[in-house]
Amino acid sequence: MPPFIPASCTSADVIGLSWFFPMLDQNALSQLRQLKQTLATNKELATGVVRGTNGKFGFVQREDGADIFLPPEEMQRVFPGDTVVVEVVTSSDGKQMGKLEKLIETSLTEFTGQYVVRDKAHFIEPDLPRLSRWLFVPPRARNQAAHGDWVKARVTRHPFTDGRPQVEVVSVIGADDKPGVEGDYVITRFGLDAAPLSADGITEPDTAGREDLTHLPFVTIDSAETRDMDDALYAERDGDGWTLWVAVADPDAWLPAESPLAAVAQARGQTVYLPGRTLPMLPPALALDRCSLQPGVERLALVARLSLAASGSVNGVQFSEARIVSRAKLTYNAVAQLLEQGTGELPEGIDAAWLHALHDAARALNDYRARHFAVMPDRPDYRFVFSADQRVERIERQDKNCAQQLVEDCMLATNRAAAEWLEDCPALFIGHSGLRPERLEAVTALARTVLNDAAVAPDTLAGYLAIARQLDQNDTTRALRAVLLRSLERSQFATEPLPHFGLGFPRYTTITSPIRKWNDLLMHRIIKARLRGTTPPAITPEMVSTLQQQLDLSRQACQLAEQWLRCRYMAEQPADAVYQGQIVFVNSGGFTVRLDDTGVEGFVETRRMAGKFSFDSTAMTLSSADQSFRLEQPVSVRVEQVEPAKRSIRFTLCETAAS
Repeated sequence: MPPFIPASCTSADVIGLSWFFPMLDQNALSQLRQLKQTLATNKELATGVVRGTNGKFGFVQREDGADIFLPPEEMQRVFPGDTVVVEVVTSSDGKQMGKLEKLIETSLTEFTGQYVVRDKAHFIEPDLPRLSRWLFVPPRARNQAAHGDWVKARVTRHPFTDGRPQVEVVSVIGADDKPGVEGDYVITRFGLDAAPLSADGITEPDTAGREDLTHLPFVTIDSAETRDMDDALYAERDGDGWTLWVAVADPDAWLPAESPLAAVAQARGQTVYLPGRTLPMLPPALALDRCSLQPGVERLALVARLSLAASGSVNGVQFSEARIVSRAKLTYNAVAQLLEQGTGELPEGIDAAWLHALHDAARALNDYRARHFAVMPDRPDYRFVFSADQRVERIERQDKNCAQQLVEDCMLATNRAAAEWLEDCPALFIGHSGLRPERLEAVTALARTVLNDAAVAPDTLAGYLAIARQLDQNDTTRALRAVLLRSLERSQFATEPLPHFGLGFPRYTTITSPIRKWNDLLMHRIIKARLRGTTPPAITPEMVSTLQQQLDLSRQACQLAEQWLRCRYMAEQPADAVYQGQIVFVNSGGFTVRLDDTGVEGFVETRRMAGKFSFDSTAMTLSSADQSFRLEQPVSVRVEQVEPAKRSIRFTLCETAAS
């Protein structure tokens, strides 16, 4: 007689009876197999991707977007990002949760983190979002790493079977106190190419047929320390308006499309400016010498000649492959001093009238942009000043002066004109789709209330600009401006001329930094192809995706290195120091404050403050019976805690400035 098997037993129970199978006849075995199949068929299975949390539990996100809870004991068997099959079961308290059935794929192979030794056990604390556990390193896999070292590691044993993962140290990046370890670490973590670039393979360009513009008194205006100078400018009056020449360095002339150097430059994508360290896209022989628009030497350039009306509108643009000579390398500070104060000395042979003409043309461009497009408030830059041992001595705030604004307006006009000129051609544009989808409804409702206009529609460029032009009228609209700016998408590369909401332009691209950005160099090739009547280079979806990924990784690397250095700097400051700052982000748990003098950001937790706070996710405000906090509100803070290894700073509020 076959064994009695309760109907409530699971497939695991059936499998557990396998020791008894030899004692059963064929009829009983057939019944067991049928029962196992029936149980499997009746299961509610789901496939999805594991999503970690800051706690020990997690979720499996299904293809339809729904989340399935993973309790801690199940979460121990997977990594965030794993693709798994789970059985959806109901716990004793009536809640649904996932029970792991199968690991389909894991995305975690190599990673970076910090080496930890506890007693005799060795671990790595991964520097990965939503993975809050230490991973065991067996004795033979330690590669002489020491406690506190930053390392690159590889997973050698996935935890799916028993919840006990193992990893090995691939390389030791450096000790936590090693000078410059921050740069070394982000280069490894984000896979940036830091190898020195050779000048081998550079060939002399063909200069035949280029327009001779060496008679025009171009000048470069840049930071004193800049050596890779992309742009030179000259403007002169033309009736009521101006003719503006923008000469852009021409590295493409030195990089034939099939050359090894071009392949290296394309693979890097852009020059990455880490604090105190630069990873160039082009070898120094090109970036700092033969392509850089140095004064007093003939250089090859792609020149845009813009016809500007008195109103600041661009009435036409002509491009040419040319030869130019820059008359001088001028600094932002020197030009600003001349334009604002009428003082300062210029290099011999430079006429101040040239700079005043440039200034007048740029102001007209800026005024036109403010009337017809979008001009958002400037944010200061911050510069790290390092000591001889590569530690941060100070962080200097750098506000934009009129010379920097001059150059910016000329570059924006040139880039916008290039996008218009190439509107009907295959090219690489930069699109900005405006508000993030999850913020659109809330911001629309807020804008309609604040502006008392039920027709406001920020999902169109015209609607967005209608709002943008009303944002500085009073405190209420400035609060809306802050919400609007922090609800925007990031810009993205595109192969069609999409609107750029952030700038307010119907279409936009960039061509003015080809020494530093591959997408700008690619645009030079497209413009030249049109000038020559030849076939432009093809732009594939894979190329666009790669360029976007390169840009995103370089941004993340810079942000991580900068935040790490800010943490180290703040950890060395007096514990009782009081700092002035502004609120730049608000959520239900508190708000982020950016310090005015250094740009350092830290979080203030409202749970550590008196009173019960409510969060308005539409207006992005936090309020209690006695206090309220909003974006751009000035506050005074002290440092409560700094954790450089976690790149985390917590502030505590001293007082609330008048809002």
